Amino acid sequence: MKRLATLLIVTAGFYYAASGSAQNTNTNFRGLPGYIYEVEDWSTPRDAWTTNEVSATKWRLWTTEGKGKRSRDASLVSPTIKSDRAAPEEGAPVLHTHITGIPRGIYRAWLGPTNRPLAYSFDGGKTWLKTAGGETDLGVYDVKDGAFDLWADDRYACPGNIGSTYYDYIRLVPFTPPTLSNRAAFTLPDGSTQISWISSEPTPPTVVECVGREFTETETDQRNHHVILTGLPAGKSCEARVRCLGARTAPLKFVAGQQPHARRTKSQSIELTISEPTATPRKNWPATTGVPFAQGALARPEDAALFDAAGKQLPAQFETMASWPDGSVKWLKISLLTDTTREPVKLRLQTGRKGAAPVGAPSIAIREDDEAFTLDNGALSLRIGKKQFALFDDLKLGGKPVTGAASGGNGRILDGDGKVFTLGKPDAVTVEESGPLRAVVRVAGDFAAPDGSKLFRWQARYFVSAGQPWVRLNWTIGNNNTNAILTNLQSAGIRIPFATNGPVLGSLDGAPATAISDDTSTWLLQDKDDRFSASVNGATKSGQHALGCASVSDGQQRLSVFVKDFWQLYPKGIAIKRDGLHVRVLPPLPADAYAKESQNDEDLIRLYYCYDRGQYRIKRGLEFTTDIIVRCDVAPASLPA
Repeated sequence: MKRLATLLIVTAGFYYAASGSAQNTNTNFRGLPGYIYEVEDWSTPRDAWTTNEVSATKWRLWTTEGKGKRSRDASLVSPTIKSDRAAPEEGAPVLHTHITGIPRGIYRAWLGPTNRPLAYSFDGGKTWLKTAGGETDLGVYDVKDGAFDLWADDRYACPGNIGSTYYDYIRLVPFTPPTLSNRAAFTLPDGSTQISWISSEPTPPTVVECVGREFTETETDQRNHHVILTGLPAGKSCEARVRCLGARTAPLKFVAGQQPHARRTKSQSIELTISEPTATPRKNWPATTGVPFAQGALARPEDAALFDAAGKQLPAQFETMASWPDGSVKWLKISLLTDTTREPVKLRLQTGRKGAAPVGAPSIAIREDDEAFTLDNGALSLRIGKKQFALFDDLKLGGKPVTGAASGGNGRILDGDGKVFTLGKPDAVTVEESGPLRAVVRVAGDFAAPDGSKLFRWQARYFVSAGQPWVRLNWTIGNNNTNAILTNLQSAGIRIPFATNGPVLGSLDGAPATAISDDTSTWLLQDKDDRFSASVNGATKSGQHALGCASVSDGQQRLSVFVKDFWQLYPKGIAIKRDGLHVRVLPPLPADAYAKESQNDEDLIRLYYCYDRGQYRIKRGLEFTTDIIVRCDVAPASLPA
């Protein structure tokens, strides 16, 4: 619809101003709700575009594309973008869209479909974001002065589909304040208080008001929320209110630092059964299980002990995973070492009465200095850097190095344009479990490029068990780019460097080891749930289900990797190179990957929607984790002469 002429309309308590600040109420375009503003009506400089004329240095107001294809049958179209622009001055000019006369209120803003990436900015071009193609969610805004500003530029190319980007409309949808429910307050182990709640829809960072202070949420676009209140006087009665987008809750009352204390543990004997899931019995193998308790039954985890069928107390580690309101244990986690046989092994969990502590049991030592943690389980040791982190850094077996020099933290991703991001400095290093039998350390940070830009989060969670020559890694990649619904990646992977300077042998999926002559010809790829392909020094084979394991050795030591659920979580890949083992969490794909399979609409929606011309489309907020085990041992055979 056309903008209103010089006129003042009063309705429903709102006014619509005129002459350059009129409300554009194009409500008929495809039935979209809200107010649609045509960017050509609100953008400057006015000489930045021509009408229906193609130019290499100006936008084109295209009015002849066809009826119904664009809002008001017109859109600004950029020149053809063959490669990313180095500066805003290249290509067409930067457009400043300044909308005025918006009725006061809270709105969710949307940017119309751009077909190809469009650069947009909220701060005058200091920070540029990229659209994903469809309508882009610009977030929720409390419009108080009647204005909304956005800058647009044609600075990003679409390598797989060279052409122009479209700048059509901005849509503002009146936003109803969210419902805030399920509020709770509880004391954390360090004495601070966590306030938690759920919102009826994703919201920007929320504020918690307490004792005259404001605590702001650190995450955005979430429905499950929490804010940690620090610095509250212990024992003080407090009230907290949650405030978000016009919604403000009633006060939530709590006592700062208050911890419930359970009374006495009841004596119980609980039988536990451990079954071996394979045909191969194990010796002194780590196992973890959970046991629920009624309220008041188990006061603290220290009141539990584990015994074998003969009544001998076993080494075990106990931890509270959930508590009852009275402070007693609701769920108890048990970590233990046990032998398995073909028949189920019977154990007994005793509460309220402990026997003599086991003597001579293996244990884990954690050493810390300013630079790193070092985990030593008696068989191997692992360094975990606090200031500069690398996966499997300084892994040693019996004091002898197994892993070699790190590069880029031994992990990386490639964005949709092929830009490389490696592990940036960690911003979180936490010892989550520190017991005699099991230690868990979590490290997290951003992926960072050499130019300082960041994309996605990484998280490494190490699990180390006493006496075992292997380390388990939960490797997580998360899309924290909330400015676009989808962000494309070309690939993602980790590297486990091998400490050797000489020739190496490699083995894929348990096959006989062969000499590794180059870095390109020994690899394994599971690209469907029933199809894998493998190459060993150029000789290829295929099959249905790969095991997802590989090893490399130098005749003295062997380094092996096992990827859990390898074929089930396809696509996955492993490569053996002279510098070690490479786990391809998101392996590179050809441009036509899954194109044939995607022709079936049901399969497209169910299985293949996240693949786009050989790239991975990662939705914002999505995290995916790969479970990887790395084992060190003595090489079984020497290298050929």
